[in-house]
Amino acid sequence: MINESLVPCKDAVSYFHMLSQAGYTLYATPVIAHPKISKEAFQYMKNWKKNKRPFNDVEKDCAWMYNIEKEVPLSGYKMGY
Repeated sequence: MINESLVPCKDAVSYFHMLSQAGYTLYATPVIAHPKISKEAFQYMKNWKKNKRPFNDVEKDCAWMYNIEKEVPLSGYKMGY
């Protein structure tokens, strides 16, 4: 869903805004990824405080997840988070 648009996170963020405007409460959850990701990528996600995950902004939080692959390159794994 994140990668369907030419603009990272555009579609995902629009869905989240639509749900919020419909009265739903949105919650940030832990990042889940495929078990074959590297230990470094897993640690990056686990240390969300140190790596400044922006929970208070849907667009920035989506971009944070989208950019994990740039922060922690994974050879042979391009499925996203």
